[in-house]
Amino acid sequence: MTDILRCEWGYTGLVMTDWGTKYDPEAALHAQVDMMMPGSSADRDAVLFGLQNGTITPAEVRRAAARVLALIEQSLTAKL
Repeated sequence: MTDILRCEWGYTGLVMTDWGTKYDPEAALHAQVDMMMPGSSADRDAVLFGLQNGTITPAEVRRAAARVLALIEQSLTAKL
């Protein structure tokens, strides 16, 4: 995600996992995946645990949240 999609191709938009894909929430955030689907309490707990023990930074969470909010904003301002 980071090396090719974000750095080489310059993609700045939201990245979402496939539904039902097996992933590690911590590794996904490090790789700049912004939305993990379908999402679960286990995903939330893994992110919170990572924040508590320092393996996930608040900046990583804010970066992902900013991309989610940017997509919402774009969808609200899109001309139909």
